[in-house]
Amino acid sequence: MIPYAKVNKGFHYILVVINVFSKFVWAQPVKRDYVRISKHREAFTKGYTPNWSNEIFRIRKVNYTYPTTYLLEDQTGQEIRGVFYNEELQKTNYYDIYLVEKILRKKRDMIFVKWLGLDNRFNSWINKNNVV
Repeated sequence: MIPYAKVNKGFHYILVVINVFSKFVWAQPVKRDYVRISKHREAFTKGYTPNWSNEIFRIRKVNYTYPTTYLLEDQTGQEIRGVFYNEELQKTNYYDIYLVEKILRKKRDMIFVKWLGLDNRFNSWINKNNVV
């Protein structure tokens, strides 16, 4: 028998919701999934700007209240204050691809970069060959 995680792209848990009164089925994010949060939008804001944050978070805990809420943590494991509703989260598969905002320093074959959408605490030295 094939393990559940191999069949479902490495997901260990999945919550499938079936609406009894209709034909629709949808999946909700569960613990250990990677998500982006929606940006706060005012009325009459421009619609061609991105609606989701660049920073990627991991779901730390699922509160099965009505409606369901989620506690998040960033990539260093620090808990994000507040709870988020399902509508404020977007599941992402690309949790290991980041964009370089600015090159801060250069040393031989290493460069010190600032990542787009992340704080200064995430700045790091990377090899020049890793940048496209």
